[in-house]
Amino acid sequence: MRKKDLARRLAHEAQLTPAVAADQIDSVVTQLLKKLKEGKPAEIPGFGTLLPGEAITFQPEEAHER
Repeated sequence: MRKKDLARRLAHEAQLTPAVAADQIDSVVTQLLKKLKEGKPAEIPGFGTLLPGEAITFQPEEAHER
């Protein structure tokens, strides 16, 4: 899924304009990247955690944690 597709879907679900939805997506991504650059893990609720390091890794949530 591409950003514009995600923004369109978010806009529809949240009754926002596609531009506002795209801005919200940018804000979330910026916050995630900021945490990773600070060397902190970035949790994405319902998905898992991005872990900082030389190469960013993803640790998915376990099915039993839901």
